[in-house]
Amino acid sequence: MSQMNLFLVTSCYLYYPAVEHALNEYGRPQEYLLDYLLVKPDEDVITDIPDWSSVERLIFILQDIGDLVRFLRFASDISNSLYMNKERLLIIGKGNLLKLLSMCYHNIDSVLFTLDGCSMHELGVFLNERVYSGGSEARERIKSRLARGEMWGFISLLSGRCARYEAEETNKSVKTLYAQRHKSLVKLNCRKHRDIYSLL
Repeated sequence: MSQMNLFLVTSCYLYYPAVEHALNEYGRPQEYLLDYLLVKPDEDVITDIPDWSSVERLIFILQDIGDLVRFLRFASDISNSLYMNKERLLIIGKGNLLKLLSMCYHNIDSVLFTLDGCSMHELGVFLNERVYSGGSEARERIKSRLARGEMWGFISLLSGRCARYEAEETNKSVKTLYAQRHKSLVKLNCRKHRDIYSLL
């Protein structure tokens, strides 16, 4: 029996043994190969996933707004978007961050697991369902509610980066960035950026 390739992206190493322990509740270590990337808090983007097109399950841990911003940047990168399907993705994180993520995508809820108040057994059940069981929705890609420019504006808003700096980094005008930020908030039914503060 071939091993299933799993990859964990986290900014806190302690989640690696926790996920490994939860996986072992239903599977055996020889059934899968779990590798991980430990992201530094000051990193803006996720890199160094080796040949990740061969990864069968990609597990993201979202414990703070920085993790969410990195995930959104990763998911909206056109070179990664083809692999953003519901069979491959598992996203584990704090409830407020997952709510924000759910606002951004039409069909992502089934791959989300909230850490708030969960037990190791509940995490194991979720991992078993998503890792070891197949599903009819296997190849369905997650679908963003935001156009590419709007997602760029929303990410820059969440990141808290200076608009001028963000615009310079992407070779666009500050006026364009503010317009995209506004469009993203309208799409997400927020009248102003303060409307998302309660979720941060």
